Amino acid sequence: FLSRKQLQTIGVYLTKFFGSNVRFRILKELGSLEPVVCVAEVYYPDKFYGTRVGITRGVLK
Repeated sequence: FLSRKQLQTIGVYLTKFFGSNVRFRILKELGSLEPVVCVAEVYYPDKFYGTRVGITRGVLK
């Protein structure tokens, strides 16, 4: 259900926190009416681990 524009918004939001070389993938979409819209895994290309982040509804507004 996430549109291309929403994914771009999430990308901009995550790079502000984690830096410009960060990558992310959506692990689970919970629905647009939920307080947490989706769960994303954030990782760096040169590292073998990542962290999971909840993307709240406020990020996409």
